[in-house]
Amino acid sequence: MFKKIYMLLNCGYLNSRNIYYCDLGNDFTKIEEFPSKNWLLFAIADKGQLGLLYSFAEKCLDRNVLYICGAGSEIDDAFDSVIVDSRLASSNRDLTQNDFDDSPMTTWHRDFDEGFWFFVTTASREKEIIEQVVVANITEESYEVRIKDLVAKISSGWLPPD
Repeated sequence: MFKKIYMLLNCGYLNSRNIYYCDLGNDFTKIEEFPSKNWLLFAIADKGQLGLLYSFAEKCLDRNVLYICGAGSEIDDAFDSVIVDSRLASSNRDLTQNDFDDSPMTTWHRDFDEGFWFFVTTASREKEIIEQVVVANITEESYEVRIKDLVAKISSGWLPPD
């Protein structure tokens, strides 16, 4: 049974996954309500928020996120940097590619709608079943209506253009 998520808005169900939305701004206390296993993160940020991204990444990685998709500049880079830094800190040797086999996957997409479609329909992990998607917005603008509209469009068969 899933832990009830109180701080997140349920935006629907796609591809056997519950879709949740949360406006965080720069208040990352709500991250404690994020799932702690088998979840994907669709992160929304602006260019001016680079300083917040590393703290945001650390907190999401502490919640065992499996896959991160960035809708905005530098999100994937911030997560990748935090992942590498944590592996370096816990190792007393040079790292190899094999040291990252169990690391979360990171991607980013120029087109918001296409990135969201990819994330909720295609993104997966080989050995884990994805049960939940969290859309976390750290911008000042709300994306709640856009996410709900995309969930409805994708549910009705919408595909992004080539």
